[in-house]
Amino acid sequence: MIKVRFLSTAQADLISIRQYSLGEFGASVADGYFLGFQKVWALLREYPLAGAAKPELGPDIRCYVHRSHRFFYSIEDDVVLIRRVVHHAMNVRRALQ
Repeated sequence: MIKVRFLSTAQADLISIRQYSLGEFGASVADGYFLGFQKVWALLREYPLAGAAKPELGPDIRCYVHRSHRFFYSIEDDVVLIRRVVHHAMNVRRALQ
């Protein structure tokens, strides 16, 4: 089965998103939002090609959109490697550098 792993940059993104969500919206909304993230990860485990290919960002980069955030990832053997989790208002090219 495909595994999902996170680069340290993606882990930092998730921590930042969680902290912001807790502060702005409270625990209930933040928990719900992160449950949605978990559904994305489950989907990518089953269908790793579900995200759109983004060759303009790199030869193996794919993107899956969930509400206000985009998951940028690549597939390496049996691993979906989440590189960044970027808010739709952020500069993607800068985030992926």
